[in-house]
Amino acid sequence: MVKLTIDLIGNKAQFAGMHFSHLMHNIPRPFSADHGHEARQFFAADGEEIQDFVAAVAGSSPYLKGLIEKEHQWLRGAFAQPDAALKVEFSNLKATADSDLMSALRRAKRRVALWTALCDLAGVWALEEVTEALSKFADLACQISLNHALKVQLQRGKIPRASPRRIRQAWVCSFWLWESLVQMSLIIPLIST
Repeated sequence: MVKLTIDLIGNKAQFAGMHFSHLMHNIPRPFSADHGHEARQFFAADGEEIQDFVAAVAGSSPYLKGLIEKEHQWLRGAFAQPDAALKVEFSNLKATADSDLMSALRRAKRRVALWTALCDLAGVWALEEVTEALSKFADLACQISLNHALKVQLQRGKIPRASPRRIRQAWVCSFWLWESLVQMSLIIPLIST
């Protein structure tokens, strides 16, 4: 059973329970079919269309080929549940222990980059959805990294103890100041000419 949900404001259609192969509109032409053939073997159980797509992508981009080879097990699950792929990855990243955070961030970066590229190349996502996914990941990664760095510095005694709310307020204020300085550096050259 396929459930179609349409968001009339965002103009997005979400297909719950639909395999990635049913959502694809494009299969790129591979630059080197030989390079793509190696990646194809990981998806023998996923059907001819997924195999052709993965082979085309891997045959055109050595970077994506490397990501496909590293993340092929995760990718098979993502193909089966395309709407949940990044949601699950983001929630796993949020729940990661501090000791595993750096490796989890690197893994999430690989997966988000791969999934975003595949959805874009297959025509599953519009440009806005690609940008939204990358922006959400960047925001989450920065937030988690900043919180981790603050926690480490607090434990080392490098930052005076304060409530978490006060720390967030200080970071928001410093970010606002930084943005203001950047804006001014862009405006000042215009004024002086």
